[in-house]
Amino acid sequence: ATLKLAELTYGAADRIICVSNSIADGVRNAVDAPEDRISVIPNPFDTDSIRRRAREPVAHPWLDDGDEDVVLSAGRLEPVKNFELLIESFARIHREDPSSRLLILGEGSQRGRLAATIESKGLSDVVDLPGYVDNPYKYMRHADLFVLPSRREALPSVLIEALAVGCPVVATDRGGAREILADGEYGSLVD
Repeated sequence: ATLKLAELTYGAADRIICVSNSIADGVRNAVDAPEDRISVIPNPFDTDSIRRRAREPVAHPWLDDGDEDVVLSAGRLEPVKNFELLIESFARIHREDPSSRLLILGEGSQRGRLAATIESKGLSDVVDLPGYVDNPYKYMRHADLFVLPSRREALPSVLIEALAVGCPVVATDRGGAREILADGEYGSLVD
């Protein structure tokens, strides 16, 4: 039904604006829209504001003392964000590097499931789900690595924000992540 509606409306549109090339490619593959009507305009970012907010103090013990290697992720706690895979992967990392810690910022329907996974893997002391935070940039500035494990993304703003504050990034090779990371030049892409 959604595809049928897209075919009807996109074909009649004067212009189709997409936030990334991967979305534009998806539109091209899904509907019969004239190429000259498809444009890519990424979302704007106020990097000065992001960097200014990143300098605010952060109150988390793993980020205060610097003794831990902190991996950070952020997003809605929903299946598409694939935090379950991140926790499972982190369990292996933690076995090799006991000083590693994982913070996942955000709220969503999977909170209970993720908490249960953390508990079942014996990671309760090294993985924290602080919930929604108003200013994730100050966490990004202090983290050693930002990971985006999503199953799909249009234009993952969070990667741009992490890069803006100087945090190294790793992302699943989905949608706009490849564009943002310039095919791996600005961060690592993984399957």
